[in-house]
Amino acid sequence: MTTPVLLLSVTPAFADTKPPAQTQQKPSIAELELAAAAAKVAYDNAVAAEDAAIEALKALDADTHPLVIAYTAAKTAAADAATAKTEADQAVVDAQAVLDGLLETATEAERTAAATALTEAEGAAVTAGEAKTAADAALVEAGDAWSDARVEAARAIGQAQ
Repeated sequence: MTTPVLLLSVTPAFADTKPPAQTQQKPSIAELELAAAAAKVAYDNAVAAEDAAIEALKALDADTHPLVIAYTAAKTAAADAATAKTEADQAVVDAQAVLDGLLETATEAERTAAATALTEAEGAAVTAGEAKTAADAALVEAGDAWSDARVEAARAIGQAQ
């Protein structure tokens, strides 16, 4: 007896099977033409923005762009500083060899001059090392600035697309 009672207590979920009335208004030809014109303007603007972004990226690779000029100058300065550091280190080695090569018969003035030359060479090597470190840092900074600008230009292209 419990089964019929259960069936009677369940309410039907889909009692009304009629679809709701759909009142959809279709756009007029004039409205469609306006929408098409607006879409054309938006598309043309997007294409122009993409072209401008591509040109901006190309400009970043031109030899006359300030970031390229700065990077090239920093690269040259870093190379020059590395050469100066190598030469200064060699001067220390040479000055040490002169000091070590002095015979016991060398005068005190000769020994003092060789020791002074070694001290000066060591000081120049330290200065050249500091200059090289600064030039290397400037090269990294210039490279990062140029790279960051290129990334931003590439993002602008992506956004325009």
